[in-house]
Amino acid sequence: MLDKPAHLSSLSKSPGGFAYQRHKPEETDLYKIIEQNLPSFQSHLSNADISLPAFVHDEFRKYLRCGMLKHGFLRVKCGGCRFEHLVAFSCKLRGFCPSCGARRMVETSAHLIDHVIPTVPVRQWVLSFPWPLRLLFARQPDTLNRSLAIIIRAIETDLIHRAGLTRASGARSGVVTLVQRFGSALNLNPDAADELIAPLSWAQRLKRVFNMMGPPSDFRVPVVWRHHACYRTGPPSDH
Repeated sequence: MLDKPAHLSSLSKSPGGFAYQRHKPEETDLYKIIEQNLPSFQSHLSNADISLPAFVHDEFRKYLRCGMLKHGFLRVKCGGCRFEHLVAFSCKLRGFCPSCGARRMVETSAHLIDHVIPTVPVRQWVLSFPWPLRLLFARQPDTLNRSLAIIIRAIETDLIHRAGLTRASGARSGVVTLVQRFGSALNLNPDAADELIAPLSWAQRLKRVFNMMGPPSDFRVPVVWRHHACYRTGPPSDH
């Protein structure tokens, strides 16, 4: 067992006074609940002839190994002072691991702010689907991706037209889509949030010109769906 090796206690604190703390998932309520109940849960599924997707079982299995030194670690050493400590391997999954989920959230936010979204106003569109479609999208992610492509194209087209521009002129808008697959009660509930940047038009010498757009009116939102999304069954084209 490598969870609390006595001979490594001297590695817990650096010469500069910074104390490295392993997050110790085995001490959390979530870990204890899953560890104690997963075998009986899997047995119940087997007896009831119920099957879950392989990725669900994989999520549980890898979460129980995440952050545990006995399942593998890196020995990190400072090249200057030679101080070192152990860093346990993480699952890096997108399910319910609080540590990996928080890390991915922070890294994604920092990347979007520092490298993707320019310093211009953005607008958020939240897409909520009827329950039959949510269940379909949960089982068929490719169908969700195709549907989002149609919806995003509809919103972009409306933005470009309201700016008095056309796609043929080179006008484009930026979009970042985040898909959420669960609700506040951790129930299956796929929906999406789109962060849209108003159209950029290309002037002479390919200079980008940002076009500020106001919010859509209550009347305009259903118009977007009727005229751009609901009838877009063929290849995209300008109207």
